[in-house]
Amino acid sequence: MFEAAAQDYFSYAFVLWIDGKMSFEPTSLEKDLLKYYKGLCTSVARGSKLDLDFSKIAVKVQKQDRKGKLGGEDAELLHAQIDWYDPFVTGKPLTLHLEIWGRSADGGKRSCLFALASPKEKSAAVWETLRKIQTGFACPK
Repeated sequence: MFEAAAQDYFSYAFVLWIDGKMSFEPTSLEKDLLKYYKGLCTSVARGSKLDLDFSKIAVKVQKQDRKGKLGGEDAELLHAQIDWYDPFVTGKPLTLHLEIWGRSADGGKRSCLFALASPKEKSAAVWETLRKIQTGFACPK
């Protein structure tokens, strides 16, 4: 993941397990993801010689017309694009493509958001690997 020339450069999956009900509306997710990625850049770049323009970090989320499946249950399906920087390796601008699934879980007491991220186009081989991770993911109903 941290080798810029690798096929899986900056490609990963992550889960947010939130107490209570989380909004899976694009506007709400855009705000949350913007805060997260700006914070990540700030934390990682702190103390380095990187000169990052945080005003150029942008997030766009689009809800998909079709539903997805997360842990065998119906889930909201969204796609996102995040224009930010790679603060870990190159310090250069980086566009991440995300596929996001979200649904209530644990009898409605929690919310689960599962995301796949990569700068590679969605037709790249790394997406097949990432989608296998998503398909195998399980969380309580």
